[in-house]
Amino acid sequence: MIGMSKKDLVRYMTTIKNYSDRSIGHLLEVYDVFIKFTLESKVTEWVWHEDDKWFSIELGLYPDGFVKFEKDEKQYSAFVEVDRDTEGLRVLKEKFDKYRRFHESGAFKKLFGECIFRVLVITTTEERIAGMEQQNPANDIWFATKQDFMRNSLWTKHWFAKEDFYSLDFSPLPEAPEPPQPSPEDPEAERLREQERLRWRQEEEDAKALGHEINNRLAWGSLYGFFGLWGFSVVALRPVVSLILLLVVLYVVIFSDP
Repeated sequence: MIGMSKKDLVRYMTTIKNYSDRSIGHLLEVYDVFIKFTLESKVTEWVWHEDDKWFSIELGLYPDGFVKFEKDEKQYSAFVEVDRDTEGLRVLKEKFDKYRRFHESGAFKKLFGECIFRVLVITTTEERIAGMEQQNPANDIWFATKQDFMRNSLWTKHWFAKEDFYSLDFSPLPEAPEPPQPSPEDPEAERLREQERLRWRQEEEDAKALGHEINNRLAWGSLYGFFGLWGFSVVALRPVVSLILLLVVLYVVIFSDP
């Protein structure tokens, strides 16, 4: 809360008051992770769960955090997921799949540039990690128990991924794929498409003009016919019928296209 403006402080306190007991427990564990990173590395940025950034990207979920940090002037980054064994493994598999698609599509590199893509999942037990591993997560999704994470150094080789253990300063992963680039247009194909668009536009205009012409002819034909009937009814001294026919004629004249 240090350094918050009065407006941000009021909003933060309102958010906290609206948290359920279970959500408070999860939030406090996310704070534990944040403090661990802050004390044992140089955190340059931490993007929280509620940040507006997650509303506008192709990830499709809200991470517990995204951290950029440094060690010996070397830069690292990672998504953070704190798991309290409250979600089913099927839900976690969907989450892992979304992370993998976000990375492989090039969307991550488009948004975060040269940052390293990695997801750090901090969970309850080694049995829970074994269950997550059965969901076939990508190589860049790493796991550790909360006990190991808090007890050891941040840089300890205790992150489990694909039957091996890594430390955060070890980078065996390939660089993120480049964002897909639009293929160069063939000038001849573009010219043909433009001709086709112009042809369809001209045909649409011709159809509209023909429709207007037909409507005008029908309207004038109806006008002549109704005037003839009206004249006949006047001769026959039927004022009520004459009035009705006159109203119909006026309607046709008013609402027909010019």
